[in-house]
Amino acid sequence: MPAGDFKDLYTQAINASQRDPGSDYDVDRAKEAVNNAWLHLAQVGVQWQWLTIQGELEVKEGKDTYSFTDIALACGVPYVTEVLQFSFNGPKGTPFGHYASWEDFWAIKSLNPALPPETPHIWTVVGGDSVQVFPVPDQDYKAQVLAVRRPENLVASTDEPRLPFGWRYKLIVEPAAAMLLRQDGGESSLADATAHETEFKAGLQAAAETQVQAGPSTHPTPSSLLLPKGLRGESGTFLELAQRVCYEANMNPWDRYALERAKEAVNQVQRSIVDMDEDWDFLQREGRFTVQAGKDLYRIQQIAEELAVARIRQIKGIVYDSLSNRLWLRSMSWDELERTAFSTRDGDYNGIPRAYAVWTDRIRFYPQPATKQTYGIYYIVDAGDLVEDTDVCQLPPEWVHEVLVPLAASRVLYQTDDQAEFQRGQVLESVAKKAQEKFLAARGSAKQPVIHQYEPLWSADLPGGAGEGWYGGG
Repeated sequence: MPAGDFKDLYTQAINASQRDPGSDYDVDRAKEAVNNAWLHLAQVGVQWQWLTIQGELEVKEGKDTYSFTDIALACGVPYVTEVLQFSFNGPKGTPFGHYASWEDFWAIKSLNPALPPETPHIWTVVGGDSVQVFPVPDQDYKAQVLAVRRPENLVASTDEPRLPFGWRYKLIVEPAAAMLLRQDGGESSLADATAHETEFKAGLQAAAETQVQAGPSTHPTPSSLLLPKGLRGESGTFLELAQRVCYEANMNPWDRYALERAKEAVNQVQRSIVDMDEDWDFLQREGRFTVQAGKDLYRIQQIAEELAVARIRQIKGIVYDSLSNRLWLRSMSWDELERTAFSTRDGDYNGIPRAYAVWTDRIRFYPQPATKQTYGIYYIVDAGDLVEDTDVCQLPPEWVHEVLVPLAASRVLYQTDDQAEFQRGQVLESVAKKAQEKFLAARGSAKQPVIHQYEPLWSADLPGGAGEGWYGGG
């Protein structure tokens, strides 16, 4: 019965090539052919499961590069030819070690080469013989390594290749016999060699379908490659949202061009939402500002600066609350107020303003304030576009990821010519629109429909007078 060891393999190669097992010359040639076939298996571009080896490598504080020799030593073998996985056993919650191609690794590292040391998060192979990690380790770690060992020559008769027994004949004996036959030349020998090579190729294809160890994944998805913690934007910030949009749109958030596209989309979507004809409760503000005696015209930006906000989008109401009954100023159109004031400056009286009008970037009070007075103002803030990475989105945090991120990702995906990506954008937009309906109901003007009566005596001149007749239940 075949033993599957070195002696058995070269003996079978001798028999398959019709050589003399009693000839030392033929035996030596058969041994050489078996070893060549065995070592050749590691060069066919397939990572065989039977060549993988595990080990634990000590990753030192401040050291980010480790040679394959270091890794082989940690795995207890002379050499390794490839590293498949490299994970870090850090504190609870530590991210798993994620592989990045050298190009992506370099791009991520270049985002901040001086990133303070922390738990290593990503790794890559450098120069084909070293592993580099990033960020630089902030302490000693234990790295779990899965590598591919280099096969070694079979020497002793009882040596066995690290290859499942069932595959040894087709993957070693068949190609070894073909080598021996081709060395002899001759038409029949070459024909027999071709037959053995055909069997070998069939076996190699079958083995490749079942005996392969998967390599590290390079596809950038949230589950396989996230940026190191020190490079991620804080929750709700411009940078964090743009990075999330990149992931949703299958773009690399470390690609500066992709990140800029995502940022543009974030601002576009935020603007489209806050500019809707909705009384968003999260944009409503109240504050106090002062008007000067004899001055009735102000720029709205002056009021915004006094209220310490970037911009005021809309003034909803102004109240003079120094009076016991709180006088709400009547809002007029600019034309109506000008007609009321006659605007001739010919002896307009001063007093407590009772009306105001907004025109483009200015606001006018009527009549002119007789004294320095402080007013309460109810307004809609406009923070404008996000600019700095640390700027915070205007939308409520609980709706940002439900509405803004998928909508922004869909806008990015619509820019592609790829039909699958375009359809993915449609799916994301559909999901976001459904969430937006709930958002409108929760935080928009439909949340609490109320008729606000700023002038309790507005119907005093109607039949029946105030409190009765036309209005008031009389």
